[in-house]
Amino acid sequence: MRAIKTLILFYQCVEIGRCRTIEEIMNANEGFHEIIVQASNNPVMIDIVDCMQSIIYLFRHTVVYYNRPFLIDELENIYKAIKERDGEKTESLMKEHLQSDLDFCIHLFGDGENR
Repeated sequence: MRAIKTLILFYQCVEIGRCRTIEEIMNANEGFHEIIVQASNNPVMIDIVDCMQSIIYLFRHTVVYYNRPFLIDELENIYKAIKERDGEKTESLMKEHLQSDLDFCIHLFGDGENR
């Protein structure tokens, strides 16, 4: 039953990401990632994410505010991989997603420095 509730929460986060305000999208994005971190039951990951909240917030705000291409599509694909219980695909998609966030922010911040 918990797995079904978790999938529903993932789905809701994706749907909110497609059609709501920036603040709602940021909250849904945070919720999506928090579900994954907590579901990992990995105390090291949980501690690292907890220590990095300021940086994570900056990235989250940047990718949502500047409407990073394919952001919500990536989250939807991660949701689908989780729903299919494909751990390898989920891991791969998460790595690609986080790398895309990083690349986007570096590009955006880098452009600001050259002005």
